[in-house]
Amino acid sequence: VWGGSSIEQLKKQGRPRWMSRNSRLVSGFEAGSRILELLALYFAGDRSSGWRPQYCSIETKRGAHLMSIADILRPEDLSEYSGRDWWQEVTGDQVVHLGEYIHRGAAENTYGPEELIEELDDLSQLAISAGEKGMRSASGEKELPGFARDGFCMGRLGEFYVERLRAALSYARGENAEAAEHTARALGLYREIAELDSSHRDTFTLRWHKSSVQGGWNPIIRALEREHEDIISALFKPGSDYPIQ
Repeated sequence: VWGGSSIEQLKKQGRPRWMSRNSRLVSGFEAGSRILELLALYFAGDRSSGWRPQYCSIETKRGAHLMSIADILRPEDLSEYSGRDWWQEVTGDQVVHLGEYIHRGAAENTYGPEELIEELDDLSQLAISAGEKGMRSASGEKELPGFARDGFCMGRLGEFYVERLRAALSYARGENAEAAEHTARALGLYREIAELDSSHRDTFTLRWHKSSVQGGWNPIIRALEREHEDIISALFKPGSDYPIQ
């Protein structure tokens, strides 16, 4: 379901029954998975990337660290980043990252940060709406509550990245105070995701290809808090200064 595979076939077959009873919400839940897909493709570089959108982090040989605002602006500066062929292979469009966009703009038939922000914003509203409706109408359902919470959290994750992207654009334009406002809003959204998810899920282990960190969402929140404190002081550091630990 999250991958958008055979949704119509499942609905026609009437299974699983809980999804058939709540089929009006499926498009919103699919929007949640599309958010992760967009983020994975836009910043992944290639299939071997250790980029984890849900953790706002990337894995290196020394372990995982935050994908900082500075990294978002220039992902090509990351040693782990090795090109953008995957996006073009999947979508057919050339991707334009934020640093390029600031200097040269986005040509016709390319996919730049403004397009990403607009699409993330639209998908986020769909996922949040479906999640809210699912949580309100989950009485008597077994599977729907968790599914709806995940959909809501994915929508909030989309909003989180909209704020992070806007922070990076503000930083590139020399608008540091505005960048700090965007990172503050992003931090608040991530805390909300963690609070809701932790309300029904046991503490879990963060996992990348080779790294793992105990403590659920807390290590990521701590890294985001450290970064935000630096940005308030107009310090925009690479993500390697914010290890997830």
